[in-house]
Amino acid sequence: MTESTSLTMCAAAANTTVSSLGAASSSNSNLMDLPEDVVYEILARLPADPKLLMRLSLVCKEWKRIFSDPAFICRYRKLNRPPLLGFFVNDYSAGEVGDAAIFVAATTYFRPAREVFPPHAIVIDGRHGMLLLYDIEGDNLLVWNPITSAQFIRIPFPINPRGRHWTSSVLCWIPHCDHKQCQGESFQVVLISSARDRDCTTAAFYLSDDSAWEKHIHVHERLDLDQKISVVIGEHVYIPTIDSCSILEVGLRSKKMKIIMSPPPPLGKYTWSSTMLMTAEGGDHLRFTWVDKYTMYFWDWEGGSTTWSPRGAIKLENIPPINTVSAHPIGFLRGAILIEVAGHIFMVNIRTQETEEIFRGHGLSPEFRMTVPYHAYYAPGNYNHCGGAGAAGVDGLTDDLVAEILLRLRPSEPACLVRTLTVCKPWHRLLTDPVFLRSYRDFHGAPPLLGFLHNVVGGDHRRENRFVPVTASPVSPPDIRCPSWVALDCRHGRALLEEFPFSADFTVWHPMTGRRRRLSRPNLPYFKSSTAAVLCSAAECNHLDCRRGGPFLVVVVGIDESEQQNSWPWATVYSSDSDSWSPTTFDYHNLNNLNLTPNCDIDRKPAALVGDALHFALAEGSGILKYNMGECSLSRIHPPVVYKGVIVVMAMKGNQLGLAGMEGSILSMWSSDVSLDGGVRWEKNRVFKLESLLPSIDCTDPVKCELAEPAPIGFVDGADIVFVRTDAGVFMIELKPMCVRKVCEREYFKAVFPYTSFYTPGVHLQQNLVQGLKAETERKLFDTVLKNLEDADAVSSPSSSSPMKTKTKGPPWQSWWSQPGTAQSAAAVENE
Repeated sequence: MTESTSLTMCAAAANTTVSSLGAASSSNSNLMDLPEDVVYEILARLPADPKLLMRLSLVCKEWKRIFSDPAFICRYRKLNRPPLLGFFVNDYSAGEVGDAAIFVAATTYFRPAREVFPPHAIVIDGRHGMLLLYDIEGDNLLVWNPITSAQFIRIPFPINPRGRHWTSSVLCWIPHCDHKQCQGESFQVVLISSARDRDCTTAAFYLSDDSAWEKHIHVHERLDLDQKISVVIGEHVYIPTIDSCSILEVGLRSKKMKIIMSPPPPLGKYTWSSTMLMTAEGGDHLRFTWVDKYTMYFWDWEGGSTTWSPRGAIKLENIPPINTVSAHPIGFLRGAILIEVAGHIFMVNIRTQETEEIFRGHGLSPEFRMTVPYHAYYAPGNYNHCGGAGAAGVDGLTDDLVAEILLRLRPSEPACLVRTLTVCKPWHRLLTDPVFLRSYRDFHGAPPLLGFLHNVVGGDHRRENRFVPVTASPVSPPDIRCPSWVALDCRHGRALLEEFPFSADFTVWHPMTGRRRRLSRPNLPYFKSSTAAVLCSAAECNHLDCRRGGPFLVVVVGIDESEQQNSWPWATVYSSDSDSWSPTTFDYHNLNNLNLTPNCDIDRKPAALVGDALHFALAEGSGILKYNMGECSLSRIHPPVVYKGVIVVMAMKGNQLGLAGMEGSILSMWSSDVSLDGGVRWEKNRVFKLESLLPSIDCTDPVKCELAEPAPIGFVDGADIVFVRTDAGVFMIELKPMCVRKVCEREYFKAVFPYTSFYTPGVHLQQNLVQGLKAETERKLFDTVLKNLEDADAVSSPSSSSPMKTKTKGPPWQSWWSQPGTAQSAAAVENE
């Protein structure tokens, strides 16, 4: 049997084992019957994936002991390459001093300790499990192993770095080391610099064993060194220059330097950001990379040669923003190259030429010059990346500590709460405790976005599912027992629906509990256009748990044509306390101030609740109709700009009215303030250019092109999330950080109604009154899980019932700063 065949069988066995963690105990006993040396060799040949190793270490105590055995760890490292754990990216757009380092994860099971990272530091280099950082404020170099230590080794500069071109590299300096078990015990730092007033370039060598800088060597030519990541091949370090015309070769043992000329530029001159050095396949010789427009070219410099040899090219036309901006190579790893386009980082597989986005820029114009891939072993039980001993077992945690941990689970991931609920009976009791649930809501504040309802213009209103989740949401679609309905509003844990045709009644629906309440329509004559809003009316309510029910109001506003030249507005309010509608408000005396034309309509988009007033957008962005519930009065607010398309109104911080409008691909955010004379003043406080984030419009029909223009159709109060309709579908745009996500395929939505609420699984399952197969299946599944937990408690020892032994998948963590993307596929490329 060949080694590759053996590895394939081992990986298959591992996948089978992981997929069967929840099987019966008899199946697990079959695994335990294998001889220990066989299990030992199988586990030693598994891929070095932290996620896989963590899950396998939870299978049984024996496997956990094997993974913690130093002899096994040594054997395991000899058979595997260190895996890719993520990338460090420097963002220089924040200025010379600032938080510029971002970590992009390749696995959810490792994150460097942010609390020990210097606040003003950038990553200069990294290899052999170590990172080299530059502390901008302290003017020191820092060597750090994120896996084994929370402490930095500070290295003072031998020269003043200010006013110089310099770069530096770090590498293991243990004789005959295969660099599979490097822990930073012995390392060397190479510092290359050139002064502006001297015609020479200097190299200095720092050895950790001596804790001192060693011999300085010179080359009699001043080189403007590029601070991109260097390339180490054998006993030589290669550093490019800023003009990309030459490369400096530094001998680590020979302590000699020489200059290698770069391949002749095809167009006469390279640009600084279009070139990069990397290693070729196998890592035994140097490769020069150049990007010109939509093509990436390669030249190789093999040992002993005196010329560069062309090695082909890769087309980059399938990268979305490449048609409008340039691409810049900023990093490499085994079998792949990393490029930056408009603040986004893409990974290009050199062999297959496939391209995948691994990081989406958190701002409009981040400046990424290089990435540093971080490779290291991270196995369960033998490390704690925050320093000190390994994490204590869950068995030893007190109830108060468990409560503090569970309190910090993200409410935006309901599926995580469901999985956590099924870990063990104590956790189930805690997560369904009303005191804990109240603390959980108070801790997180504003309810998270779970999904949205939508109405399709010209579509089939009888579609069964018009609730679109934006997470693994357990919310069921509404069952209001009518053939068709339209959504009017979502607020305070409720959704307001109107049965179709328009002469039918309203329905107030609680998606979390399935409760419905039908309201008779107000006794009014035919009216031209109308919309409605629902809101909680409970006294002193913080609106974090309105899903339980309680009193509410439904406000209906409309516009009807009169015999005069203008239209007249009206409003009426339903109160659940009295189960009746209020007298209709007709503002005859304010018609001149309202100035509503005969063709004026109310836009059926979500209303904005600011203080005691509801604000409704008028059609075509022509204005805002305000209804003051305290004064029972109507008034009109003129927008700052009459947008050609539509506007979205929203509540902003400081109890202010906000507005979002679009002109082409530019999204503008406005806030309002009341002047001394009672008028409304608008101020444009934020502008977002979305051209590179949204798909371009490609149509020749002027009418269709107008419909395809991006337009805002919804907003989530307090979350800085805007929904934008385009010809390619509906996109959810998170403004902090800037992140764009497609949530619906191409379909013309008039409006979306975001639904925000806390999902507490135990309460939801107990109170769910929605009839049908889905609710019944959910209840049976949950009962089965609890029954298995009770059986496990009856036959297991206290240690074997530890929550850590249940196969659960935690929520995806966020790295330092908000990073919308991950680099999990990069590890797969390296394993090819």
